[in-house]
Amino acid sequence: MVDRDFELELERRFADAPAAYDPVGFAARVTARLDRNWTFRQMLIGGLGIAGGLIGAGQFLGGGLISQLAGGLSRTNAAIVHIVEARGALESLLMEAGDALTSGATLDSRIIMMSAALAVVAGALFVTRVIQEI
Repeated sequence: MVDRDFELELERRFADAPAAYDPVGFAARVTARLDRNWTFRQMLIGGLGIAGGLIGAGQFLGGGLISQLAGGLSRTNAAIVHIVEARGALESLLMEAGDALTSGATLDSRIIMMSAALAVVAGALFVTRVIQEI
């Protein structure tokens, strides 16, 4: 058995057109709500950023990082001093060896030694070029 009143009510509800959607008005209402709270958001974000920066600075200073950096810097300076001293000793040794090799040599033997050294450099450059091409 069909209930005629129910069907008439259902048809009437489906026949009524829904309210027209107003996208411009909706966008204006949303923009107004967002603009209304923007100052509070800026203050909140800025305040939390400052608080986070202070916490980070406290952790940075409290962790002893500065003292560790100072210790590392002093060790680095000591290593640099040793390297400079070793470099000076190596340079003097190479100068003495070069002087010993060339002290009794004539001009012709010096030219031959320089040509051989340049040939070694050219060979090394050739090998690196071949390796790059492979």
